[in-house]
Amino acid sequence: MRQRMLKILGEIKVKSPSILTDFLEEDASSFELKTEYSKYDHRTWLKYEPTSDGEIVRMELTHLFGSLDFGRSAPDPGHLLRLLSMNIPSFQGSGAYLGVRRSNDTFFVSLNSNPIFLTRWSDEDIAEALTTHLFDLTMALIFEPPAPIKQFGA
Repeated sequence: MRQRMLKILGEIKVKSPSILTDFLEEDASSFELKTEYSKYDHRTWLKYEPTSDGEIVRMELTHLFGSLDFGRSAPDPGHLLRLLSMNIPSFQGSGAYLGVRRSNDTFFVSLNSNPIFLTRWSDEDIAEALTTHLFDLTMALIFEPPAPIKQFGA
């Protein structure tokens, strides 16, 4: 599957350089993807895992794009409820959901998507479908996100 993923990502990079500018292999089942937002400190990862029967490949796309900024006050429950309501069925029509992960005293915000592909699909078909997922993540970030999200590079 590793060789197929290298080929698939290489195809996306050539055919859609505005969506995927480069990629780096992190380990045997994950890549860091470089996008047009990478220059603004956004980071995107793709992890993949074939099922035990080898028929399906589960992927996880994570696009880290900001943090929660509560200023010097406690979080506003209204802001947090609005963010939660934007997650149904997906964040700003992206086909992804909004996630928050705490590291030290910072709450980082990411868009997360979990596409599933059949291994019997051609590499070209998987590349096309994965390009759509990456495009949707990008389009969700065109507009300034709502408070309390502070987008990197904004």
